Amino acid sequence: MTPVRLCRPARGMMVLIRTLWLCFFLIVFAGTNSGCTRQEGTAVSSSSLTQVHEGVSTMADVRHWLGKPDKVRTLLGNQTWIYRHTVRKGWFSLRMKEREVRILFSHAGIVRKITVHETQDSQLF
Repeated sequence: MTPVRLCRPARGMMVLIRTLWLCFFLIVFAGTNSGCTRQEGTAVSSSSLTQVHEGVSTMADVRHWLGKPDKVRTLLGNQTWIYRHTVRKGWFSLRMKEREVRILFSHAGIVRKITVHETQDSQLF
């Protein structure tokens, strides 16, 4: 009499199953790591920003050229409009690019100061 095998897959079948699972995880990892890009906030282009001039442009001008600010801060009667745009790429190797434009207005609503701060391709993980 020959011994009976109990529902155990053949060695070749186990190798095939492991290979398929490995391919599945590699595809999922590659898909989630690269193609996803998320954007937040208001993007202010350099050409739009060149239209805004210190001592000349008004709040109405800035709103027309740049749109509604993401944040408005008021300190001692002077308003600061903040435009912050963030681009994030990938899920696991999360890369981030950020640009913040701050426009300080006088009591009369005229642009006093423009500051731009950019963070290029900082990696969070």
